[in-house]
Amino acid sequence: MKSSHKLKSILCVSAIALTSFQFTACKKDKVEDPIEEEVFKTEGLNVAVPSGKTIFYDLKKQEDATESSYTFKLSGMYGSRLDLGNQGYQMGYFDLKNTSIKDIKLTNTADFNQLDVKETNFLTIDASTAGEPANGPTWIIYDYKNNHAVYPTADRYIVFYKKADITSGAQTEVIIMQADKVTAKDGNARYQLKSESHDINILKEKEVKTGTVAVASGKTVFYDLLNDKITETVETSLVNFSGTSGTTLKPSTTAYKFGYFDLKGKAIEDIKIANLKELDFKEATSLGLDATSMNVPVTGPTWMVYAGAPTHAVYPTADRYVVLYKGTSLSENPNEVIIFKANELVTAGRDVTFKLKIKQFIK
Repeated sequence: MKSSHKLKSILCVSAIALTSFQFTACKKDKVEDPIEEEVFKTEGLNVAVPSGKTIFYDLKKQEDATESSYTFKLSGMYGSRLDLGNQGYQMGYFDLKNTSIKDIKLTNTADFNQLDVKETNFLTIDASTAGEPANGPTWIIYDYKNNHAVYPTADRYIVFYKKADITSGAQTEVIIMQADKVTAKDGNARYQLKSESHDINILKEKEVKTGTVAVASGKTVFYDLLNDKITETVETSLVNFSGTSGTTLKPSTTAYKFGYFDLKGKAIEDIKIANLKELDFKEATSLGLDATSMNVPVTGPTWMVYAGAPTHAVYPTADRYVVLYKGTSLSENPNEVIIFKANELVTAGRDVTFKLKIKQFIK
């Protein structure tokens, strides 16, 4: 207890004005008190902490919060004790030299891991030079021996993230925060923070490709969708074509889940990442030919239609897209999605050439 009183007295010795962190006065100084402003309140990332109060703060909304839902809280001397809130985040910190908060790039789990984040539930002030050593990781330093200077822990960033999502590779948000400046007097403090939000493990949309697959009558053709290449074996392909005019389509690998969805009024170029959550995906083991025009019953989902006499034309099932994806669900954080559609068929007797449009989303 004595050391705590000693620290409070020391902190009130003189006015300090720093580029990054300011303690401006002690009680006996006649300087403007932050609480004497017209309204002493939080404004965005400018967080007000009145003397003796605990402030609950929502970092995403950038406003004061209540104890029922908050990202972190500030308490203790000048609000320098920062504790993790109850919004489901894990908190940690990392040090990064010569890099501004806006220059930190996060797109995937690998980027996050390179930051070497150390987990913690709180951060505090290091006042060891005043006889009050820190009892955990710090984000603020009080330097008694260096003219009572008070400043942020050098190169330190605070991070809020959903640990389970990151380790699973799922899409998630990471928020990085840094103390930029603090003005404090008489126990009252105003923290100016910097914050950047990053969505990581997001699927990236690649350009639509075209593919051409020639299937001779009675043959099975193995095809690599991503490289537009007919392969020799099932192991080197993603899908295969067989059956009547090559119209039986099957996945060649169990690494992807296979199926289809129907979507009216959109070309494949118009399908975006946001649309994936809205699709009525149906898993299938194969897609076949609808030959009901010849009184042949349909026994499963189709992707081609046989028109029958007099044209005997074969054409794609309307508005139907074929899908292969990796992950738990197409609508919830897939790791990779391949969508394709038969754009045109060219027949020569019983031989057929499929002309495809293919789109890939990948992390």
